[in-house]
Amino acid sequence: MDKKKITHIITSTTASGAQMMLYKLLTSSSELFDQDVVSLSQDDSLKVPLAQDGFEPVIANMRGLHIPGAIAKLLLHVRSRQPDLILGWMYHSCLMASLAAVGRKSPLVWNIRHSLHDIAYEKTNTKLVIGALARLSKRPDAIIYNAKSSARQHEEYGFCGDTTVVIPNGFDCDKFSPDPEKRDKLRASLQLDKGTKLIGMVARVHPQKNHEGLLNAFAKEPHVRRRSHLLLTGHGFDQSNSSLLERIDRLGLKDHVTLFGARSDIEDILPALDILALPSLFGEAFPNVVGEAMACGVSCLVSDVGDCAWIVGDTGFVIKPGDEDALSAALAEAIGLTPDQTMNRGNAARERILRSFELRQITNRYGDLYRTLWDRSPVLDTNTKPQQTDFG
Repeated sequence: MDKKKITHIITSTTASGAQMMLYKLLTSSSELFDQDVVSLSQDDSLKVPLAQDGFEPVIANMRGLHIPGAIAKLLLHVRSRQPDLILGWMYHSCLMASLAAVGRKSPLVWNIRHSLHDIAYEKTNTKLVIGALARLSKRPDAIIYNAKSSARQHEEYGFCGDTTVVIPNGFDCDKFSPDPEKRDKLRASLQLDKGTKLIGMVARVHPQKNHEGLLNAFAKEPHVRRRSHLLLTGHGFDQSNSSLLERIDRLGLKDHVTLFGARSDIEDILPALDILALPSLFGEAFPNVVGEAMACGVSCLVSDVGDCAWIVGDTGFVIKPGDEDALSAALAEAIGLTPDQTMNRGNAARERILRSFELRQITNRYGDLYRTLWDRSPVLDTNTKPQQTDFG
């Protein structure tokens, strides 16, 4: 029996959250469906891995003067391929997927992937696209959100809620897992003694992520500085960021903070942490790094933004966004845990991911949705409505 054909349309193939989830979904369901990818951008950091796994993306360079030609290329590709389902990832691609689906009987699915904390934070072009999607939101057969908070925010903005489905991010718990050798290797490279707790932040430098608040809270408690070390990893956390270096020096943290910059080996870094900190101020839906850290047996300290508190549950620490006193107190509490207490929290975090967010489970949920749409039975069971769903 021939596999059903699915065309995924995504804004780019850069190695960011939505793109990595698509990559995981493609590779974990390759035996079930015949899938291809159309990228609306020439950014190709994931192009080689995708091609190596048999998913070399079609590039429709939708920028400036290239837009008309890119749209024509997309439409010709869809007409030639005749997919059984079209799935758009992220705002702009959802709009293009809707265009590609005009006149076709195959199901159309949007995969939003964003939070909508405040539309004022969005770029002008993105605001226009969001507005257009809200008006068109009765068109898709299903709208997928990766966070309950995101579904609520978009419905409040005007997105149709009749076909809402919440499917959280999934995690490869073999790739992301506790590893004493990786832990010892990284800690040795940082010259940390056995009693020093390692706090990590994996993010890009952006006001949303609140790295300044983390540094302030870390500097506030002498007890925290004496007994722990802070590792900052991601775009902008490197020696070229002079303002960051000045801030670290001004806070007296030069000997207590290590900058790792952007890394592609996060699965080798996370097992070395005692706690992952992501005290974001706004804009989170379902941050992948929280699930990845938990899968590695690492307890997380997060702010109550998006679905972060729900993901962490009682395995970590949750604070009010922007509350540096609460952040400092949570750091002090985490540092004060005994090794056994730290390990127990980490074990509980991994168990939570295995129980509710393991990649095979999430892949199956996508497959179940596709089959429901193909069968033309009611698009959604009422139990999939976000306010009625509990993923653990």
